[in-house]
Amino acid sequence: MTTKRLLIAFLAAAVLGLAAVIGFTVLSGLDYRNQESQGQRPGYTPEWIVAGTYAGLGLMAVAVVALAALGCVVLVKQARRRREGHPTITHR
Repeated sequence: MTTKRLLIAFLAAAVLGLAAVIGFTVLSGLDYRNQESQGQRPGYTPEWIVAGTYAGLGLMAVAVVALAALGCVVLVKQARRRREGHPTITHR
């Protein structure tokens, strides 16, 4: 896989993880509000909402670490090309 495709894939994974976290946070708030409106004392957040939030956070964390590693790889490749006298920007 090329660097550009990996970059796009990891960015998409990070955005998907962020969207999951936002979505499950909104669901948690709606559940809390629903319990309050029924006159109940709001309890703990349902486990499936917590699990979805953790899954989104995990996906986003893995994607961010992978993006950082990919950035390091790109910097090393550019440094090697400069040392060898090749241009640093290539168009494909």
